[in-house]
Amino acid sequence: MRKGTSHPGHSGAKTRGRYEVEDEDDSSSSDDNSSTPHHPYSAKVKSGPRPSKRPRIQKELSETSVPSNNEVDHLVPPLPPWSLGTGANDGYTPEKAFEMLKRYVEHLMVILTNPELGLSPTRMTAWREHLLQLKSKCAPQTVIAVLGMTGSGKSSMLNALLDESEFLPSSCMGACTAAVVELSYHDKDTIDAVITFFTVEEWAQELRYLRSDLFDGDGNLDDDLSELVEAAKAKFNAIYTDLSLEALGQYSIDELLQHSDVHKVLGTVKKISCSNARDFHDELATFMESQEELDNMTTFSMSTKAEAASQMWPLVKSIKCQLKADVLSTGAILVDLPGDKDTNAARAKIAQDYLQKSDAFFIVAPINRAVNDKVAQELLGRAFKSQLLMDGCYNDEAITFICSKTDHISSREMISTLRTLRRDKAVQSVTTNMKALEVKISQDQQKFDKARTELARLNAEATRLQTEADKSRQIRSSQSVKLSQSQLDQVAASLDARRGEIQDLNCKISQAEFSLKDCNQQRDALCALARNRYTKAKMKKHFMTGLKALENADTVKVDPDSSDSKAFQRDYSQVNLKVFCISADDYSKGKGMQGLRQHIKEITWSRRDEAVQKAIELLKQFVCSIELYLHADGRACSEGGEKLRNIVTRQSTALIEAWAGVSSRKNKKLKKELRRAIKPAMLHGARLAQREAVSALNKFGNETTSYKTYRATMVRDGAFRKDLNEIFVSPLIEQVAYDWKNAFDAGVKALFLDIAEMLMESAERAFKAIEDGSGEELRGQLQAVTRQQRTIAATSFKTIAETATLKIKDIQKDLSRKITPDIQYQLHETYADAARQRGRGCLNRMKNKVLAYVEEHTAEMFAYSTRQTGDRLDQLADKVESILNADLKSLERMMSLNYSGIWEAMKASPGQIKLREAVRQRLEELKRSAARLTSLAKKADSDMRLQQQRARQS
Repeated sequence: MRKGTSHPGHSGAKTRGRYEVEDEDDSSSSDDNSSTPHHPYSAKVKSGPRPSKRPRIQKELSETSVPSNNEVDHLVPPLPPWSLGTGANDGYTPEKAFEMLKRYVEHLMVILTNPELGLSPTRMTAWREHLLQLKSKCAPQTVIAVLGMTGSGKSSMLNALLDESEFLPSSCMGACTAAVVELSYHDKDTIDAVITFFTVEEWAQELRYLRSDLFDGDGNLDDDLSELVEAAKAKFNAIYTDLSLEALGQYSIDELLQHSDVHKVLGTVKKISCSNARDFHDELATFMESQEELDNMTTFSMSTKAEAASQMWPLVKSIKCQLKADVLSTGAILVDLPGDKDTNAARAKIAQDYLQKSDAFFIVAPINRAVNDKVAQELLGRAFKSQLLMDGCYNDEAITFICSKTDHISSREMISTLRTLRRDKAVQSVTTNMKALEVKISQDQQKFDKARTELARLNAEATRLQTEADKSRQIRSSQSVKLSQSQLDQVAASLDARRGEIQDLNCKISQAEFSLKDCNQQRDALCALARNRYTKAKMKKHFMTGLKALENADTVKVDPDSSDSKAFQRDYSQVNLKVFCISADDYSKGKGMQGLRQHIKEITWSRRDEAVQKAIELLKQFVCSIELYLHADGRACSEGGEKLRNIVTRQSTALIEAWAGVSSRKNKKLKKELRRAIKPAMLHGARLAQREAVSALNKFGNETTSYKTYRATMVRDGAFRKDLNEIFVSPLIEQVAYDWKNAFDAGVKALFLDIAEMLMESAERAFKAIEDGSGEELRGQLQAVTRQQRTIAATSFKTIAETATLKIKDIQKDLSRKITPDIQYQLHETYADAARQRGRGCLNRMKNKVLAYVEEHTAEMFAYSTRQTGDRLDQLADKVESILNADLKSLERMMSLNYSGIWEAMKASPGQIKLREAVRQRLEELKRSAARLTSLAKKADSDMRLQQQRARQS
């Protein structure tokens, strides 16, 4: 612990209570005081010449030094007004709690930066830094990665979640709309976006890839109509509208980079701000959609279409949107990751970074595909599942499955597929009614057709009779005219009857058809709900089975009978994957979308409320530290004070060394534990990957029959639509994933369970040594300070251990993702050599180049990767030790500051004494408010957990 600041006494001063009181009749102090900056809530203080040291006399505060309530309000600003309710449904949210904490911290900054308190510069600086740290506390954000293949309905789902029918363009086409889109909350009425474009280096690399994709080995433009070539043409033509494709081969990369439309945006960002979702949609579409799509948008404004001519979408790397949407208000950040057709390396890197830092994952698939066993493999391939398992994220808490397009249904097909529907009484009743209506419609239709036929016959008969009557009049045969008129009257009556019958039948048919349509909708709804239930049950079962297989059957243990392999077994029947079925259709939209919105708020809740309670505890501890200082006697001039300062200094050094010893021992144990838990599986996985490397390469070659695709893979260091490096590493990752997860989950947690106790043991020795070495006159103050130090230390040790554990989790995520790049690094030259192959038969030569290297160097490749991983595990432990030591040194400085208040001189006038007492009273109010806030947070958390439990039961 470092030394505090010592202030000499005042030879002409009187002592009053715990503070050194200056003579009030010192006329010379008025001039000196004029240079002191005035604080809006400061007491007027007179200062005199610097006094000489002398022992101080302890007396009780006189009644005149204790401020009244009115004086407290005059001397110290009142606390910010209470703005929260009393429960989870009565105004409380973690965000509002953080806002109140922020106002409390700002209030403290106003009080403690008052120069008339007489604080030493060292203390003011330290307290200000601490307050700024408290002020920076805010509700943590939860990153949710939204994954799904192109056309899965992600954009439509996100629009529905945001309660905006037009926000994100949803008519996008694969690679043309592959930018990462981040959606977060802000408390503004506008919708804002920041669009980030590629850097010069990133676009230069993309141009090299495009050149390789579009031209053959002889430099001629390829006339291949493959998807790869078409995508490359679309990108180039979109950006370089005034250049032909041949120009890509004629111009240098630098010349293409200097093109006016390109040069002005590379490495820049563009900001968009709109007042409504419709305008924002139109603005954003110019950076996400191809011109073909824009031309097909009949609602697009002419100005927007004109601006779209520049076709910016190939240059867009990422888009970050902010809006006031309720679903995002609890700290959720939704990230729409590219579909399955993007091949851009820079965008892929951003997507991987988001996957690495994501806290939860939403998997979106159309419901008609979700019930297929293959969908899980397509959306969550084995390598991806293994990676999530290593991250500790392949579980039912982190993964949510969303079945989209539930309104796309054929009830007849569903009834024939699901036996339960055929036995469902409601479906049977509706189907019976439908059949009866169909029969009735058929019968009435027959009558209708017959009546219309008869009507046509009668019309013809009427026409014939009318013709005959006209002829009879011409020959003036009255008998014939009378006969014809009589027949006409009979036909007319029949016509009227038939017309009435037809009208009546038409009405009946229309009513029956309307009833049939209503019944059909009812049956569709019943079938959709039944399919939703079936899909949820099946997806839950598939996930549980897949998780069990991944953690057990698919991972060949080095020693299956060892206790370690059974240490983390669980009851898989308790696995409960969250599945939501959503649609734009009213009968399923309400419950499905509402449930999904609530689910998002639930998964963000625990982290936010826990963060609130931690922040409140830190504030309360800081307030207690201030109170301790204001209670201190300030005996710097006494022999006991000097002695205490020396003891604290010595124990400070000893304590830091003791804590460093704890960190060092944890470092060694962590290295040993990680190597013990991971190394055997890593070596075994390397041997498996080595054995399977050649067959995996041959399988990849057999599946890649296109020269263009294979060459594109080589040009991109093995990572194109399929990542060859990932294929090589997959057996290793699958083998080590389970042991890796356990080592960094339960293993690391167990390792740090006793660190707080170990650190406290060292602290207690220091506390005892300080108390034993001090004089009796300081014993009471020391005991009060030590009690507070214990509280601070206990909370800080817990926080330090949690911080170290979280840091380990972040580091290991990055570390586990370096295994594949290790293999890629080993193959870099081979890939480049294969990509240089030209002429007839080059596809086979490329394959043979890679095959020859893998056959000869595969053992070396995986030995290098294993060695690198082991070294990085050691480096991880070293980083954790450094983090622990830095946090512990910071804690020691705070504890030193708390002790130094005992020996710091606190010369004070009666006005300063009154001001400090007023501050203490205000701090008592603040502690009561903090305690109330803690109770409110705990009650809200209890209410939320009860609500979640009821939701699960329902």
